[in-house]
Amino acid sequence: MLLLLDESVALRLESLLPQYGISASHVDTLELSGADDPFLLALARREYDAIVTKDRYEKMDAREASLREMRAGLRIVELRFTRTAPGPGRGTRTEQLELILGNLERIEELIQPDSQLRKLVLNGSTGTVTRVMDVGDVAAEIARLGL
Repeated sequence: MLLLLDESVALRLESLLPQYGISASHVDTLELSGADDPFLLALARREYDAIVTKDRYEKMDAREASLREMRAGLRIVELRFTRTAPGPGRGTRTEQLELILGNLERIEELIQPDSQLRKLVLNGSTGTVTRVMDVGDVAAEIARLGL
């Protein structure tokens, strides 16, 4: 498994994940910090099994790019943490690692070449997958937005 770690994800995960058999490259290490989302999403689709991010791709250009790239085969693992105050639940490096490892089976399912899955939202509060998008969901959202 080869993951692209977005700049919103802890840099240290790049060196921790290989201990669990997961190869990862962080955008900071690749000297791509500040690169726009459409570029990173296209890179992730072409060269990685999935991108791991805390970004929700809410801005229209990023939203459109995420949907188009998912239609073309991109897989996204979104880490969602609701707390912004210091303390448990805010998405520390350890919490991010635990969330990924705790859902590794679902991530492996996501990245299978024949998988219809395109996005998993992992909830930091529950430690579980709380939302899934498949190719049908992506197509419906593209149609809804008129893309």
